[in-house]
Amino acid sequence: MTFNGDVLLTEPLDLPAGKRLHFVIVDLAGAKDTTEILQGLQDGYPYFAYATEIQSSVRRLLGAENETRVRAAVAAVRAADGAALGSLMQASQAAWDENIAACPAQLAAPKLHALLAHEALQPLLFGGKGVGSQGDGTAQLLCVSREAQVEAAALVERDFAGMQCFELTLRHSADNARVLQTAQEPASTEESVAAQMPRTSSAAFTLAEQVKIPPAAAVNS
Repeated sequence: MTFNGDVLLTEPLDLPAGKRLHFVIVDLAGAKDTTEILQGLQDGYPYFAYATEIQSSVRRLLGAENETRVRAAVAAVRAADGAALGSLMQASQAAWDENIAACPAQLAAPKLHALLAHEALQPLLFGGKGVGSQGDGTAQLLCVSREAQVEAAALVERDFAGMQCFELTLRHSADNARVLQTAQEPASTEESVAAQMPRTSSAAFTLAEQVKIPPAAAVNS
């Protein structure tokens, strides 16, 4: 999704047939005030020409730098290149961390940063970052394999009290359709399809992240 003012464009995004990207989506069980964060980001677009250092930094974060990263992420998803996508997720998180001053009460996000820095997780991940406008709401972890996905989810719930994990596997849209068709067929054993795939979702994304190019007076997360 690309938007600039009143112009909104979308384009399909799919993985190569037979390829997978394995994510763990983590509910951080924290407090987050999205309105406060967006107001802090909105302040990066004053109605006058002069901008402070942090305002200029926020403009770069949500503008050209973000567009460049997202376009690279689109290419990585289309190639199912987990290592490249994970590196871009790390770079995106680092860019947000450089702008904590835009809304320090929310963007400091101690739960998010403790999770992303957790040493035991590192061998299981290509990368990770906060979701949307950041804060202690939700994190996304890109795992190196299906086995790492299962292990990472269990590790997070073991080591971080209250956090809840949801597995998300991205695959080619045709592969995804076959999975959905299988799920609709009557189970041939006592074990249902739902039981075979606990807490796991499959999807063909239309975009990994939004390209954020906000107009002067509006920031959309």
